[in-house]
Amino acid sequence: MDKAKLIASYKKNKTTSIIVGSSVFVLSIIYLVANKYRAQKITEKILKKVDAGEGEFGDITDMAWTNPKYLDNPPKGTIMIYPSIALKHAKDIVAAWGWINDSEKQIKAVLKKIKTQYHLAQVAKNYQVLTKENLADDLKERLGEDEFNEVNNIIIKMPKY
Repeated sequence: MDKAKLIASYKKNKTTSIIVGSSVFVLSIIYLVANKYRAQKITEKILKKVDAGEGEFGDITDMAWTNPKYLDNPPKGTIMIYPSIALKHAKDIVAAWGWINDSEKQIKAVLKKIKTQYHLAQVAKNYQVLTKENLADDLKERLGEDEFNEVNNIIIKMPKY
């Protein structure tokens, strides 16, 4: 091969390599920016659901107090409510369910009397003994969307212990 052809071939390959390398770099930057934008949008959707008390990220049916084992090992210093008070609150919630109309005001009033999610778990346990139903599921099924969101916000604001 002649020296001029070799130099021309080298320059052509060098130019092609620069173009390909630059293209890969630009496409990588575009991919990273698009991926960051997509992740940001997903995060915003998750935060909206949490703030609204919806979905798996902020829904009371997924909270710790609904797990039966939540009552088994409370942290040191946790104060329990008297069993009679937990039973009274559970009975008050049961009484709020009507054949035709449910008393959302009564349910919210009872929940506002409960100080922590640990106390709520005690009430939920009594509720389950009385009705054979899960309190969180009943709240979700029986309340309208607005009332459920209000109840959800009351519970979310409760300290865990």
